[in-house]
Amino acid sequence: MEEYFDDSNEKFLLENNIIGATSQEELIEGEKFAFAIRALQVEADEYIVAKHDEQEFKKLHQFLFQDVYNFAGSYRSVAIAKGDTVFCYPQFLNDQSKRIFTEIASCDFKNQSLFKASEKLAFFKTELNLLHPFREGNGRTIRIFLRSLAKANGFEWKYEDLEREKYIKAMIKSQFDHTELTNLIKETLTKIMD
Repeated sequence: MEEYFDDSNEKFLLENNIIGATSQEELIEGEKFAFAIRALQVEADEYIVAKHDEQEFKKLHQFLFQDVYNFAGSYRSVAIAKGDTVFCYPQFLNDQSKRIFTEIASCDFKNQSLFKASEKLAFFKTELNLLHPFREGNGRTIRIFLRSLAKANGFEWKYEDLEREKYIKAMIKSQFDHTELTNLIKETLTKIMD
């Protein structure tokens, strides 16, 4: 994955980590370890996404990254980009976030086909990715949040089965066309039997 457009984000992350990392390499390793433990707790239902709203989304980020960053759970206040993708400008984060989470709150795809459920997840994955509200940990938080949304609607999304390169390409294309991302999600989505 491409880095943010300049090294100011890396500097910020180093200055605001609470694990004592003094180099980018130490921070990457420490973050991987701390995140893995918290993600396992989510998998074991020791932490449950209670609702699918903005507050819960922030709480999830805080839970996942509380051991690494002092800004865990807080939206960023600076503009960021990766490659050719410029994410939501900070002055629009609150309005865009409210719009997206209003759509998520009204979303019900319990009785939909795998394809329709995949379309919904691809749409929300794209919208939340373009929002990119946190300085770090957006993709991981979004995937876990949407896995929970899928489960609440009767589907199991095994995002860990996504082929990384295809997924990254589909995410980039999804800004303009969700078709490829929808199809990839469909390959990793199953209906939960009652």
